[in-house]
Amino acid sequence: MNEDQFKYQQPYPQYQQPVKPPKGDGIGFGVASLVLGAVSILMFGCCVNYILAIIAIALGIVQLVKNKQKGLAIGGIVTACVSILLGTLLWIGVFANAGEWNTDNLYKDFYEDFYEEYEDEYFPLYNDIDEL
Repeated sequence: MNEDQFKYQQPYPQYQQPVKPPKGDGIGFGVASLVLGAVSILMFGCCVNYILAIIAIALGIVQLVKNKQKGLAIGGIVTACVSILLGTLLWIGVFANAGEWNTDNLYKDFYEDFYEEYEDEYFPLYNDIDEL
């Protein structure tokens, strides 16, 4: 064998495990998730809560994956899910009972009682004329 043959041979490459970057300490996404989840609970009667809840869930997931602090993110995800549940139950209740509402005589009894008391108080002579 020739010594020149081994002189130009490439060394074997050294393979290393890729190093994951350490998780950060930030809580920004968690706070944003919690705030949006709380606001979406307050607005569960509107359709806006669904949009806010979806954003809150997305920000909570980002916080869980990228950072060490998980408490605020979990709180944001839970409040967003509660908001979606409340909004859905509200709309199911509204649409389930929509056909059963009778709006023809909704306040009829109230107005009849009100007008009778009003006439008795402010027009006492009018009642006496009806009796004649």
